[in-house]
Amino acid sequence: RRHMSRIPWDAKGAIPAITSQVNSMLVTEGVAVVMEALQQRFPDLPLEDYFTNAFVASVVDLVQSHGNPLEYYIEKLSEAAEWRQREDVGSILERPFERLPPEAMFWQGIDYQRQQVLYVRPGVVNM
Repeated sequence: RRHMSRIPWDAKGAIPAITSQVNSMLVTEGVAVVMEALQQRFPDLPLEDYFTNAFVASVVDLVQSHGNPLEYYIEKLSEAAEWRQREDVGSILERPFERLPPEAMFWQGIDYQRQQVLYVRPGVVNM
């Protein structure tokens, strides 16, 4: 209680607000830095489709909580982008039959529109 009395009464509510604004600015700047670094590494990839700003902001927020440098997370996101490009992840839903073997899929039952339901079990496939 004594340490709180040293803070002026009108400033008590302002300190958390200022801290939140500074953290928000750091995260916003960090998102820009990460996206620019990824864009330099992968100029032909649609990175906005791979990583939303909210996702990159959550990654940048890990820098403060986990203590790893920003370059560490840029490297991890680069590995994810390389994997997505190599495996052509963006088109898997467009052509599931080409990517998954028959034992990973089966038809069973009907839905409310009286259409057959296709069950896909990608966990049984070692991709």
